[in-house]
Amino acid sequence: HSPPSEQKAWRKTLGKEITGTKEVPPLVVNVLSVEDGRHFRNDLDDSSRPVDWEVKLRRTLATLTASLSRAKHRKGSVYTGAGGVAYTLLHLAACGLHDPSSSCVDSARILAEAERSSDARRVTLLEGLAGCVALQAWTHQLCQEQEKVQECVRRVERLAELACALPEGECEVLYGRCGFLGVVLFLRKHLKDPQLLAEPATEIVRQVVESGRRHSQEGWPLYYEWHDKCYLGGAHGIAGILHTLVQLPEELAAAGSDVANLICQSADKLLDGRFVSGNLPSSLGSDRDRLVQFCHGATGAVPLMLRLASVYKQPRYLQQAQELGHVIWRRGLLNTKGLGLCHGTPGNGFAFLALYRQTRDEVWLNRALHFAVFACEHQDDLSQLADRPYSLFEGLAGAACFWGSDGSTVILEGGFRFTGMWVDDQKQGYGILEQPDGSRFEGNFVDDKPNGEGRLAYISGDVYEGQWVNERAEGFGIFTRRDGSSYEGQWLNDLQHGYGIETWPDGSRFEGMYCAGAKDGHGKFIWSDGAIYKGSFSNNCFHGSGDYRPCPAMISAHP
Repeated sequence: HSPPSEQKAWRKTLGKEITGTKEVPPLVVNVLSVEDGRHFRNDLDDSSRPVDWEVKLRRTLATLTASLSRAKHRKGSVYTGAGGVAYTLLHLAACGLHDPSSSCVDSARILAEAERSSDARRVTLLEGLAGCVALQAWTHQLCQEQEKVQECVRRVERLAELACALPEGECEVLYGRCGFLGVVLFLRKHLKDPQLLAEPATEIVRQVVESGRRHSQEGWPLYYEWHDKCYLGGAHGIAGILHTLVQLPEELAAAGSDVANLICQSADKLLDGRFVSGNLPSSLGSDRDRLVQFCHGATGAVPLMLRLASVYKQPRYLQQAQELGHVIWRRGLLNTKGLGLCHGTPGNGFAFLALYRQTRDEVWLNRALHFAVFACEHQDDLSQLADRPYSLFEGLAGAACFWGSDGSTVILEGGFRFTGMWVDDQKQGYGILEQPDGSRFEGNFVDDKPNGEGRLAYISGDVYEGQWVNERAEGFGIFTRRDGSSYEGQWLNDLQHGYGIETWPDGSRFEGMYCAGAKDGHGKFIWSDGAIYKGSFSNNCFHGSGDYRPCPAMISAHP
């Protein structure tokens, strides 16, 4: 990529990079211009989605994935090394945009190389060995290699000892204790075990809280510094630390009954320091309003505000998150340091996706898609500015993760896609869940499961529409098969149970009682020719007393 001197010239000339006598065409962004040396003026229309956005993103991803797999890295970290590429391949597979089998194979190969070049002294998700081991655990989980999963967990547990022994003030996300807590959260999510590594997590949360108390300043009941400076953003700063803590409610409660209040007070103090523009300073006391990105500025505070709004049921934090989102919309089309998640346009776009998932306001989705298409259309120019052009947090791997998340849908492990409302990482309220086989559920969710009214359409063409309890058909419902037969009645535990009416395309019909999916008890069966049986059934058979009457035509033929 271009040396720093040429990068600076590129920015000053709106994309016109001059190398010797050869002039490279400038970056054309409609009529956008560089305003402060760090971002382009945003004249995009957020009242609608970009034209052909999905075609553009998928086409770009199709060509980029192979390049990511072949990229060489000096480091193994998730942040700027090979580990981040492995994460990206797994993420794209979960999004249905890359073959799962090849993703696992490629990721396993990349992670083996990444481990050899990882810094064993570092114990965080983004930097060092722990992040690579966590990704290996996810890869083994996808391959159903449970013994290898457990070995990875044991390795992380041993690394927890190093995290506990970090210098007292090392608490931030990139290199400190909260970075190890990021490993815990990652494994709990992907291994589906909310109690995983509870003992070391509890101790590390306690250490982080006690460090914040010990260094508290006026107005800051929890205060943290990194290298003798109080940063405020998502990577090195207070926003990232608080966001990590609030995701661990049980461990946080063990650290003290007043800790939740201390977190809210510290978050309020963080917001008090905003510039007139609404942006956050990069560090306490800074008067330079220039950075709008994940590591410094408004972007890193959005996840914290959204989490506080959902956990502590405080609407004001949701309002603050949206105000920060408006700052990102105005100033988030970045023209420095490439297309990564830390200080690139895709990292800012992820803040819009988070806002959309919590508010369901279409404007945030529109904004995310505009940022995605902007980065896609100008990737050749903007990627030149990255120090590590294929990495996750500084390069195109981060852009690929963003382009693979269409915003309206959250991609779940195993290829499931969910569109709807989230509360505390659980599906709540109306939503649509699409399964890998093409089946689709549309209806109400409570505590992450279908509850209440809902409709499940199978890929076969069969449809169930009715009531649900804890993701099973229960109560009144109608099941219609592709061949035209149907059942209308009571359900329990996904089976016909109670009174129901079943019909077939030839005109046959049953009315009566069911038990555990079978006709059982009193009922009436009417054949298509008019014959009738009325009486007792057991396990789908006539059983007990009953009255059978043949069809009228048979009776008239044989007086």
